[in-house]
Amino acid sequence: MAKPVILLVDDERAMINMLGKMIERKGKKVLIASNGEEAITLYKKNKPRCVFLDIKLPDIDGEEVIERIKEFDKCAKIYFMSAIDNSTHFSKQRIKELGVIDYLTKPIDVDKMMKIIDKL
Repeated sequence: MAKPVILLVDDERAMINMLGKMIERKGKKVLIASNGEEAITLYKKNKPRCVFLDIKLPDIDGEEVIERIKEFDKCAKIYFMSAIDNSTHFSKQRIKELGVIDYLTKPIDVDKMMKIIDKL
């Protein structure tokens, strides 16, 4: 049986590598992208079970990444990650319009992330 694939997208390499190792210990396969274009390419190639996506990326923002992934797969399960409180950056309505399932504030609550992953 193939391991569920999780895509982590963030330009903070140390943090994303640490999270990736923790998720792999749970028996999941982890893909890591450090920018939006790489994330879209990895998504199309691997169709992961879920995506944890930083809002601010060096090339394109998370909102555009979501729109392009959703063009490819309307059922994509995407979670935002950001140091920015979602109430100041995105309204709950906008998050819903984008099809984002939930919002994780940095520093990431690892327990919350693992509960999400365990439900896959």
